[in-house]
Amino acid sequence: MFYVSTGSLISSGRLKPGKIKRVSAKSDQNGIIGEFDTEFMDDARHYENFISVNFFGDAFYHPYCASVEMKVHVLTLKSSKSDFNAKRGLYVASMINKALKGRFNYGQQLSSSKLRDGEYFISLPVKNNEIDWFFMDNYIEELEAAHIEELEAAHIEELEAYLIAAGLSDYQLTEKDYLILEHFKNIEFSGFPVTELFSVCNTGNILSRDIIENSGDVPYLCASRDNNSVSSYIAYDDSLLEKGNCIFIGGKTFVVTYQERDFFSNDSHNLRLYVNNEDGRTKFAYLGIISCIYRSISHKYSWGDSVSNRKIKDDVIWLPVKNKSPDFCYINDLISVVHKLVIKDVVQYAERKMNAYRQAITSRGYDDSGVS
Repeated sequence: MFYVSTGSLISSGRLKPGKIKRVSAKSDQNGIIGEFDTEFMDDARHYENFISVNFFGDAFYHPYCASVEMKVHVLTLKSSKSDFNAKRGLYVASMINKALKGRFNYGQQLSSSKLRDGEYFISLPVKNNEIDWFFMDNYIEELEAAHIEELEAAHIEELEAYLIAAGLSDYQLTEKDYLILEHFKNIEFSGFPVTELFSVCNTGNILSRDIIENSGDVPYLCASRDNNSVSSYIAYDDSLLEKGNCIFIGGKTFVVTYQERDFFSNDSHNLRLYVNNEDGRTKFAYLGIISCIYRSISHKYSWGDSVSNRKIKDDVIWLPVKNKSPDFCYINDLISVVHKLVIKDVVQYAERKMNAYRQAITSRGYDDSGVS
């Protein structure tokens, strides 16, 4: 069914970046190790519309022109190359993989002579005692269609998960949302003493050596920027729980996060800030206030000059104002709209990925008569 040949040895020092794919003995990435300028090398061996088989017995179909390394075997169809296209190549390669799976390793490598002379058979569909290439086309098309359907269902599920996690029914901006964004151009800011805005408390102190990581479902916080300052989820003495729906500040690092749930803290230098005004106690208001805290005072603190309960009470936070008072309602509304925009970007990115994959599957750049 196939002519069997091999690649050639070219030292890595001679390989320069180019446009020709090079097939190696690796068992992933279709065997491709990169793209190089082998086109004009006399000792490079190039093939197109072929199946490569490495010395482990791993087979890959290649519709493009590629150079091939030594110890990689090349199978080219003995009959007309027009019988071979992407779908048929994938089908046949999968049958070769099935036939050779588990037979070869470093100690017992597949050689070209074994491929030519060994008793290796693959099962292929036939019709009227001839290979049924059209069956392969239809079979792969059906697999692709089923896979795309699965991906689209997963994509819809992913979209719904984004919206549920965000507390949204959809991510489309309303007329009110656009007005909120437009109003930002005219916003005025004023400074307010921290003590006027917040109740400030130190957290408790539960050392990491005293906990069992991942022993429960309560967040255990540290002063890290990663994972919203959550180091682990633990079970511990409930009397040491800190009340959530607050701003958490890592005392030594000035990492500022919103904590929706009750939590445990690793260090008594850490701070909890609770907004005094009820309008400022929503999740989105807190997130907006955190941005204002960073802009207002983050430049003052460092590892060598860390924030403390006493120091922060002398600070001033600049916030949007209405009638000379903090406009917590606008902060909430603005962050809510920004949240929608972020979710919209995530969804559109996922949709672009889905469309690109769908296009790659349904139009590989080859027609049914062979390689274009």
